[in-house]
Amino acid sequence: THYAWLCPMLQNPALVKGKYYGLNWFNKSNPDYGRLEGEHVSGHWIYAFLRHDFESGKTVLCVSNLSPEWDFPHLQVIIPKSAFEWMGWPPVRAYFKELGNPSPLTDPYTLDELAEEGFRLALKAGKALLFEVSS
Repeated sequence: THYAWLCPMLQNPALVKGKYYGLNWFNKSNPDYGRLEGEHVSGHWIYAFLRHDFESGKTVLCVSNLSPEWDFPHLQVIIPKSAFEWMGWPPVRAYFKELGNPSPLTDPYTLDELAEEGFRLALKAGKALLFEVSS
């Protein structure tokens, strides 16, 4: 029952058969990517990646907090322009919608904002969030 929330999401083509694009390397110098005091590199506690299905065009951003005790209320995930080029995206804006949550789409992010400031979210200890990414 702990993973029951994932079952409906397995209908998403990006999660079922999508290709992987890792984001940790692009965030290692990002201090808002789960870096704790005294750490000099980010990515120890946060793991983020994109899954993109080229056939359907569906994309999902997956972000996990691997810490069993630290919440990250002001997380920022840098998504480089190269990720959107890899997906073949021509748009200049991206929207995010949390999968499994009836909340509306986020305000639009420009690709420049995502590459420089990142996608903003809060992530509790030991939790993961999945977002459908659309133009």
